[in-house]
Amino acid sequence: MNLAEKSFLGSLIKADYLLKDTVIQPEQLESTRHQKLMRRMVELKRAGKNIDLISLTTLPDLESFGGMSYLAELLSYADLEKFDGTEKLILELWKEREKRNILTRAAMNDWEIVKVIAELDKTNQSKNEAV
Repeated sequence: MNLAEKSFLGSLIKADYLLKDTVIQPEQLESTRHQKLMRRMVELKRAGKNIDLISLTTLPDLESFGGMSYLAELLSYADLEKFDGTEKLILELWKEREKRNILTRAAMNDWEIVKVIAELDKTNQSKNEAV
């Protein structure tokens, strides 16, 4: 499991104000479980609720996120001082995954080089807009 993602999510649980300021989108996380958890956190925040260990334990689908023990584990990885660096690392890892996906699709579908470059540029723009 990705330690950067654990630190990121743990930091969001510890300091939920970071959720409104983060540049990370749920789909940029590698772990499906982490994506779902972040989406749930965003939903709670939009509903005006606090994001903390207590509120997360009331989720009806808590076990699908790993249960109380996993949320406590995420919280133990929280590092608010390194949050910005963790965000950058997650973005870099996402960018590398996207690049591999684009190159794989390009090879499988025999894309023209212009299309490959355009797709790679979109990934770079997404990253740069987020930073």
